[in-house]
Amino acid sequence: MLTLFSSYNFGVITGLLLMPSFQSDMSTDNDSTSSALISALMAGAVIGAIFSGPLADTIGRKALMALGITIFIFGNVLQVGADDIDMMYGGRGVTGHNIHGDQSELAPKHMRGRLISIQQFAIALGICLSYWLDYLFVNVNGSTGWRLALGLQLIPAVICLMGLILFIPQSPRHSIDKQRPEEALKTLSKIRGDGTINHNDVLMEYSEMKQNITFEHKLFHDHKYRRLFYPGPENNRRRLLLGMSVQIFQQLTGVNALLVFAPQIFRATGLPGRDAALFANGISGSINLLATIPAMIFGSLGWIYPAELYSQGVRAKALGISTASNWLFTFAVLQVTPIMLQNIHWKTYLLFSIMCLIIAVVVHSYFPETNGKSLEEVDLIFSCGFNYYDVDVHHPQTAAAALAQMEKVQKKNKDIYQFPFTPEQTILSQHPRSHVPTNHIASQSSCIQSV
Repeated sequence: MLTLFSSYNFGVITGLLLMPSFQSDMSTDNDSTSSALISALMAGAVIGAIFSGPLADTIGRKALMALGITIFIFGNVLQVGADDIDMMYGGRGVTGHNIHGDQSELAPKHMRGRLISIQQFAIALGICLSYWLDYLFVNVNGSTGWRLALGLQLIPAVICLMGLILFIPQSPRHSIDKQRPEEALKTLSKIRGDGTINHNDVLMEYSEMKQNITFEHKLFHDHKYRRLFYPGPENNRRRLLLGMSVQIFQQLTGVNALLVFAPQIFRATGLPGRDAALFANGISGSINLLATIPAMIFGSLGWIYPAELYSQGVRAKALGISTASNWLFTFAVLQVTPIMLQNIHWKTYLLFSIMCLIIAVVVHSYFPETNGKSLEEVDLIFSCGFNYYDVDVHHPQTAAAALAQMEKVQKKNKDIYQFPFTPEQTILSQHPRSHVPTNHIASQSSCIQSV
């Protein structure tokens, strides 16, 4: 839902720019003002994405999302109550700071891609709704129409904030990272197994997370940004470039540019009148929504892939940088597209089509497959000797193979981290009062070490 009203806020401005009452109240009768209104949101989004990394590591993913929604509500109130263009600029910029959490840390590996692809569907749904509501309110007298179009998104925002506070748990990886194992086990028991911390799936996943995060803490003494820009055994620099590339590729396809400028494009084709252009804009939003349904089945690369790439210590910061690159290139493409449409006309679409072909070749050639693997197993693809095309990486014996392989790769640092890692010692020593049956943990340990 968080993504839904964010995308609604992104799309609603395209129709508002054609409303006579909005043009009159905000003095948007020139292209530069219209472009600045669109760009203000992106400027805020870039800043929000950059700060989301350290904030997520400091206050946690759940608190970060709550903060982002609160900022969004405040910014939207500014937009609805704006009586001049400067206040509208401020509201657009503040709503751009809306910060998203990382649902990849809660999703099970076999459903992670499908669940994150729902985010893409929510984006398309928000844009579609904004287009049709623009059409619905275009002829409402005075400023009521455009204020309603902007203000309706406050309803799902408030519902989302309440649902987040009441029902969404903290990320178990963040809990382990902050030395709160009981909280991590409690969260895992809610989203895995049968609701108890004794379930095999809960203990196995906890052990896998704990092994990986403990290894990071022993080998890396901080989670600062500089860790992202060194190749090292983790290959973080390569991962960061891959995540940024995916987000940039989304914009180079031209889809957002064509959606934003759809009303102007339709009017340029000869559609008579403002209402017809907004109606056609609603049709394009609906087609875009329907086209997103296959992405829910096969996966939408742009948001799924970056969320799977990074290890716990740098995930939030890396996602912030990759998301910032998405908004930077959104801004760049939106600035260039009107110029191309005015000067090279139909060749604009040809250029975007060529870019799609180039992107397909690059992704096929250089992007490792992460489907069906846990976030810890994705680490093995980049940090160890596993091949990205090896579908057996996600089999149960991988945990034992991972320890052996990491010991071999990191043998120069054996004084920093001692192998083998025994999950039963960690679980019992970290929370002796959690009443985890020793026989259950021992069975999981033998499963890991005996293969």
